[in-house]
Formats: sequence, C-alpha cells, structure tokens
Amino acid sequence: MTDQPTPSKNQEEPSDGHAAGTVATTRTTRKPVDLLKDPLWKALLFMALPATIGFFFNTLYNVVDLFFARSWNGPEGASTQDAMGATFPLFFLMLAFGTGLYQGTTSLVANAYGKGDIDKVRTLTVQAVIYGLLVGLGISALGLLLLTPILQGVQGLEGVEFRWAAGYMIAVFAGAPLIVANFALYALLSGSGNNRAFGLSLMLSFLLNILFNYIFMHIFGWGLVGLGISTVLMQGPLNFLYALFEIRLLGTLRGLPRTAFRLHWPLLRQVASQALPATLSMLLVALSLLITNAFAGFYASGTLGGLSAGARIEQIMLLPIIGVGISSLAIIGQNQGAGQIDRVKAIFWLTTKVILTMTITASLLIFSFREPLAALIATPGREAQVATEYLFFAGFGTVFFGLLYAGTSFKTGMRQPLFSAYANALRLIVFPLILIPIFMTLTPDFLAIPWATLAASVVVGTSTYAWVARSVVRLSAE
Repeated sequence: MTDQPTPSKNQEEPSDGHAAGTVATTRTTRKPVDLLKDPLWKALLFMALPATIGFFFNTLYNVVDLFFARSWNGPEGASTQDAMGATFPLFFLMLAFGTGLYQGTTSLVANAYGKGDIDKVRTLTVQAVIYGLLVGLGISALGLLLLTPILQGVQGLEGVEFRWAAGYMIAVFAGAPLIVANFALYALLSGSGNNRAFGLSLMLSFLLNILFNYIFMHIFGWGLVGLGISTVLMQGPLNFLYALFEIRLLGTLRGLPRTAFRLHWPLLRQVASQALPATLSMLLVALSLLITNAFAGFYASGTLGGLSAGARIEQIMLLPIIGVGISSLAIIGQNQGAGQIDRVKAIFWLTTKVILTMTITASLLIFSFREPLAALIATPGREAQVATEYLFFAGFGTVFFGLLYAGTSFKTGMRQPLFSAYANALRLIVFPLILIPIFMTLTPDFLAIPWATLAASVVVGTSTYAWVARSVVRLSAE
C-alpha cells in the first residue's frame, strides 16, 4: 500500500474559496509505480504500456470504421472512403480540444501531486471538466456552421458523398460536450500515475464499437450515420461511466461539496492557459489534413481516400512513440513539482533513447510491409496504390517525427505547451504550404504531397530536438 501525497496548502494560488483550510479526504490505493521514487525506466514502462495499448485500439477503432464504410453500398463512382476521409478535419476539431485538455490538465495535476497539494488537484479537475463541457458546446455549434463549407467548399464533396459525411459528423457533434469533458477525468487519473484506466477505456470502446457499428449500420440501416452514433455512445457515456468508476477507486474526488462546481476563474484560466496551446497543436493537425485533402483534389478520384488510408497505417506505427511521449508528461510534471530536476533531465534522455529505438523499428516495418498493409485498409486500385506510395515516404519521416515528439512532449510536461504549437505550425502548415506547390512542378501525380511532408519533418524535427536538448542541459532547480 502506498499513501497518496499528504495534502498541503497551495504553493501557487488558493485552490478555491471554499477549500481554504480544508483537508481532502482521500483513501489510499495500491499504486503499481511511484513516479517520484521508482526507477525511471519502470515509471515510463508502467505509464507508456497502457497508453500505447489504448492508442493502438483507438486507431483500430478508426480503421474498423473504414472497414464498415467500405461495406456500405452506394451509387456507382461514389467513394465511402472519400466521404470518411473528408470528415477527419472536422472530427479533429473535437479531438483537438479534448486532447489539448488532456495534456494540459495532466501536466497541472501531476505538478500539484508532486507538491502534495491535493486540494488543488481536486479543484483543478472540476474546473477542467467544466471547461470541457463549455468548449464541447462551442464545438457543436461551430462544427455545424462549418459543415457545408468544409465538406463541399474546401473538399468538393457532392451528392451522396456529402450526405454520408455530413450525417456522420452531425451525430458526432451532438455528443461533443461529454466527449471533450471526459478527457479531463482521464487527465486526473493519468496525472496521479494511473494510465491503465485510459488504456482500458479505449480497448473497451473498440470492442463494443464493432458490435454497435454492425447494429446501427446494417440492422438499423443507418449507414455512415450509424457509425457516428456508435462513436458518440462509446466515447461519451461509456467512457464517462468507466472514468467515474476509476476515480472512485482513486478516492481523490470523494466528498466534493456542491460549491466545488462553481466557476473558479483563476484556476479556469490556468486550465485554459495549458489546454489551449496543446489544442492549437492538434488543430494544426486538422488544418494540415484539410490542406492535404485540398491538394489531393487536384488529382484523380481515390487520391484522398488513399492518402487517408496511408495516414491511418502510419499512425498505427507511430502509436508507441506517441504513448511514450504523452506518458512522460505525468513523470515530468510530478518530479518538477517536487523539485527533482535531475530526474526531470534523466527522463528526457531516457525518452529519447526509447523513442529512437521505436522509430527505427517502425521505419523498417513500414518499408517491409507497406504494400500488404495498404491492401488491408485501402480499396483495391487507385486508393491502394496511393496508400502504398505514401507509406514509402512515411517510413523515412518516422525517425524525424520521433525527434520532434520527444522535444515537444518534454516542453508540454514542463508546462510550456506553446513551444509545441510553434513547432507543429512550422511542420504542418508553413512548410507544406510553401513546399507542396513547389514539388507539384517537380514530381509526377500526387507525390508532391508526401515529398513536402517529409521535407518539413526533417527540418523541423531535427531543429526542434536540438533546441530542446540544449535547454535540458541548462535546466536547473527553480
């Protein structure tokens, strides 16, 4: 049995008005790892393994949706994969705010845990949930306003393809408030050192999604709208109930008074200051997808679907890297809060070694199996050809993405999320907008897109890592 940190007075600003002088009533729970004391390799392993498994199933979740989309018959010449591919920029609008909230809140909660400030952990979590609900409502409204301009105006969907994509996203936007707020609950668990809950929730969602996809799509006959409804049920109510179960075991939020749910502006601003830059980084991914899809429109039908399928395969290969990077947030945050700067430095170098090993392995797998992997997801013909050729370039880019992610994850864990936003803006927006038109004059067919993406990853990945490594060497206790 390992006791939770002893509550103390807040060491930054008061948790909230009602909590002054109040000791949080928490019960001790068995923890598999102590992020402040155990060997760093053990801490990273216990945090990264469930996160990686969770991300793996979350990506398979999207792959399963693509498989079901392929099984839906439409008019001759209509591509369900083009329709699904066109929804990803809009879907990322919601995912960006949720992931930003998760990363920002995890860093804040972990830092408060490191200081032993349980009152602040409790109040931060409540304010983060409120933030998620409010942001989710805004996403629903904004998403519906952008639906037609993005799908028709930018990506050129028409007829049944537009109706498929629009129906899917309308269903998803209906559940956005709860889906985004759930990220705050899992941030509390991750910040305390429990990534197991995050991984298990995504695994459970994946398994149930297969069942409900079939029911809603083929038994009820709702088509792609059914896929959207299944997504909302899995990532909304199901994940919410499971998070509450895990939080009850943790005990940190037990006995919260009603006054805890009032808006507390200082902490709400603190949550926003960490969540919004991380959200911006994810929004840049969505904008990047939109740019890629727009350029794909200059080429033959099936290019968009092939690029989308290739990107899904690439994402699966990058999951261990993403899992390690995100898992380091809690370790960095807790040790920074506890003033253990030597451990903060050491986790950066350890994370780098692990990520480089993983990226080299991923590159070899992509090069060796790109054709059968593309055939597994993409529709035979043009889409499979595009996906295969895209993966050739992705194999080279994996190592540079790993360097970038090691650097930006460290900065986010140190509560400097704007650094990640700047780096991603260069890699995903600035360089592609400059380089894709240039490569379009130099390369045949759609290859300008992966060439530009690879060049941006090389430049930004190496320079970002070099800058962060230099700052780590100079890091000292505050």
